[in-house]
Amino acid sequence: LLHTTPHRTTGRMADMQEEDSALNGLDCPVAESNDLSKQEQEVEVESSALQWLRLGRGSKLDVRQEAQELLRAQTGHVNLIMVCGRLRIGKSYLMNSLLGVPCFGVSAQARSFTQGVDLCPSLLSVESLGGRKGGPLVVATDLEGQGEKGIAQDLKVATPLLLLSKVVLLVEQCSSPAPEPLLECLQLMMMAGRLIRERKDRRGVFGCLNIVLRDCPQDEAVCRSIIFDPEDENEADSDEHAQAMVKRNEIRKAIALSFEASPKVWCLPKIPEAAAPKDYRQAPQDFVEKVDEIRRSLAQQLSEPKSLNGRPLTGGMVAGLMPELAEAMRSDEPALNPPQAVERVAEAEAARANQELLARAEQDLAELSARLPIASSKLRQELSALRQTLTSELDSRLEALGVSAASSRGKEELSSKVNDLCNQMFAKNLVDEQQSRSKELLAAITLPMAPHRLSSALSVVEATLFDAELECSLSSLPKQTSDAVKGGIFSYFKELAEEKQRLNEKENSRLRSRRVR
Repeated sequence: LLHTTPHRTTGRMADMQEEDSALNGLDCPVAESNDLSKQEQEVEVESSALQWLRLGRGSKLDVRQEAQELLRAQTGHVNLIMVCGRLRIGKSYLMNSLLGVPCFGVSAQARSFTQGVDLCPSLLSVESLGGRKGGPLVVATDLEGQGEKGIAQDLKVATPLLLLSKVVLLVEQCSSPAPEPLLECLQLMMMAGRLIRERKDRRGVFGCLNIVLRDCPQDEAVCRSIIFDPEDENEADSDEHAQAMVKRNEIRKAIALSFEASPKVWCLPKIPEAAAPKDYRQAPQDFVEKVDEIRRSLAQQLSEPKSLNGRPLTGGMVAGLMPELAEAMRSDEPALNPPQAVERVAEAEAARANQELLARAEQDLAELSARLPIASSKLRQELSALRQTLTSELDSRLEALGVSAASSRGKEELSSKVNDLCNQMFAKNLVDEQQSRSKELLAAITLPMAPHRLSSALSVVEATLFDAELECSLSSLPKQTSDAVKGGIFSYFKELAEEKQRLNEKENSRLRSRRVR
């Protein structure tokens, strides 16, 4: 974006901040955020969340590695759900209630408890929230309160998360909805959408928007109409009023363009008690039922994976994209290109899958090697099962990345390397097996005997070693490897056979000496 100071803002963000003034100073029955903490002053929840993003020096977004490693370990689809809104609006409390897990910190302190972006380390199955079986894992994130650090800083932190999240929860306290303040909050999302270079890439780039109006007794359909239905500037009382209508309609259009589904509006009843309970289920029944209803709806949205440029996001892809987005947001004139970034990261993730599976193949083969020699037929079965498992897992990971397994060069490379390793092991086992067999067969020949009879016996052993069964086993190996196996078996047999002949000659010599005596 830009380097901001308390006194001066330059670049593209300056234009965006000027647009913000069109919505400021308008009357609205929305409670001040300082009033929001009254019910929650006595609610203190320790945070178990991991910090994922933090705004550092020079307006640089720092990406924390512990959260990255948690995501990178998830090779299947994951869906992010983010909660955002003004400072001290009760975002963390609502998210904890929806998750059923006290993950995000809740405090009565005046400053934002969350700094940057926090990530819940407990990844939830969407089925546990009421979604479909086998759906993506759910990763919950909590965005620091907006408005404390200025819109430029808010935009810098929010944009990467907006691009990666399947569900966006915007929380606002509003006893009677009016469009101005809510659209002012949504203006941040409009600005984030405009940071994407190509307009065609902005269409449906964000996930599913859900607006939660706290302490609101109004009808949800009416509230949605007030917020999102376009206004007719011809009905304005003044030019200034008409200009404000135009600005608000522009935000509405941008929201409709940027989000993949029509926004939902939820009216959450007010808790009459002085302090909200730590466990939302101890709140009044209407509050509990509404939270449960919101959760069920979110679970349906979270049941299908979030996609960018047609590629569903895995945990590894999210971890790969976040540093790229964070780096892009350092610019004074960010022009994000999600399709290009997604393709880069998908390719990198496919390469990582190959490397990890190859390393696992080497480890499994090393463990198998310690058991050699074993019967060739049994080894063939175990190697075949190993190949099948690796291929199946690679196909699954490539499919999760949206990469065609048939067109993946990495799959061919992995298959070739694993085949080479398996062939080497099979060849080594054949040599070890036949060498052991050579010892047994030669040990069965009783000495002394006539040299010509020993030569005949050795020929029989050699024929036994190089029988049709060995030729069948060698047929699955490349010719060069097959010739090397034969050479190894023959060299060992020849060495043992020559030793047998020397022993036979010595025994015969000793017998002759006895006869002479």
